[in-house]
Amino acid sequence: MDERSKQGPVYEWTLVISLALMFGFVGLNRVGIGFVLPPIVQEFHLEFWQAGLLVSGTSLAWAVSAWLSGCVSDRVGRKNVLVIGMYAASAISAILGTAWNFLSLFIFRDLLGFGDGVSLTTGQSTIAERTNPHRRALYQGIFNGGYSLLGLGFGAYIITHLSTAFGWRWVFTIVAVFGVIITTWLIFVLPKDLPASARSGAGQLNASSFFKDLKEILGAPGMARVTLCSTLGLGWLGLNIAFNALFLTQVRGYSLNDAGSILSISAVIGVSGVIFVPGVADRLGRKVAGIIASIGAGVCFLIFALVPMPTVATVIVLTLGSICASGLSPLTLATLPSELVPLRRGAAIGVANLFAASFGITLSPIIGGFLADHSSLIVPVVLGGLCQLGIAPILQGIPETAPRILARRLETQPSAVEGAMPI
Repeated sequence: MDERSKQGPVYEWTLVISLALMFGFVGLNRVGIGFVLPPIVQEFHLEFWQAGLLVSGTSLAWAVSAWLSGCVSDRVGRKNVLVIGMYAASAISAILGTAWNFLSLFIFRDLLGFGDGVSLTTGQSTIAERTNPHRRALYQGIFNGGYSLLGLGFGAYIITHLSTAFGWRWVFTIVAVFGVIITTWLIFVLPKDLPASARSGAGQLNASSFFKDLKEILGAPGMARVTLCSTLGLGWLGLNIAFNALFLTQVRGYSLNDAGSILSISAVIGVSGVIFVPGVADRLGRKVAGIIASIGAGVCFLIFALVPMPTVATVIVLTLGSICASGLSPLTLATLPSELVPLRRGAAIGVANLFAASFGITLSPIIGGFLADHSSLIVPVVLGGLCQLGIAPILQGIPETAPRILARRLETQPSAVEGAMPI
């Protein structure tokens, strides 16, 4: 049973939107580096593989942080873990502009990931526990939409233009101010304690808890497949962050500002996918919505990579792909894990992120950079499209978890109810 807040829909929407803005701050931190890579590459004389490392280093720290914070928050509560992590991320973001070479910037980015990593596990677990389960996918999609809208969307325009006006070094100090403001607001919005079912399901926190959680979560039906889907989805995101701006400027010949505008327009409109795809998932099921979104995203991103097009057509194709990708991401990273293992939501989301961020968004920019150095910038963009397309067949083997669908099966399959997993 979900132990939701008794403060009603107004509180639910306040909570979801506040957490979405927080995740937007994380998006600006994570994605923003990709939009200012062209001047950074030029100033520090970087190879493409080094540019990829600036993205992937944050992701590896994020992976570890997500895993540990998910396990801890299942036992001690979401609020303190999230607030401490976001204040730390704001502090590190403020000093990114002081980097003096590749190594120093890489270290700062790595440290940033430890703060940012708590955001998804604690935020999405809170939404799953404190809101209406029949709107869970929608709410969790809106949460991810903050990342897409502020990071990939408005962030593409704001960060590239701030960089042009003031230089890239001042960009993340401004982002840090926003982080402090939204984190302080969340102190007054977040629930003070865990639902009793979550605390009792996780047990006591000790040194063995983290690996015990890892083994049990991956053993839950469907979790290994969901983790692989999450890994492919973040693999695409890493390639998108690291190489789309470079692809548009160096292969298609756009200026940095024009590339930023193309990416911004497509991402801002594309963020509507966090409403459409989860909305379908809440009504028709997680698998149907996920498979359609995977195929749509994969096809669109392959067309973007392989077919030279006028600017308007490029924006349209990227927008359609972004709609599908932005809606698919919260399903694989949050909704499915939180429903497949409902009594251990923080750990389930954290474990999915551990592998997705370690092997997806961490390795994909490195692999993409290596391939670009030895062939063309087209190759990592193609690889991103293939990552999205590969999710569809994997989703076929995942149990359906949508509460509406399970309710329809209840008379004939009484065990097919949310919360049936023993862990």
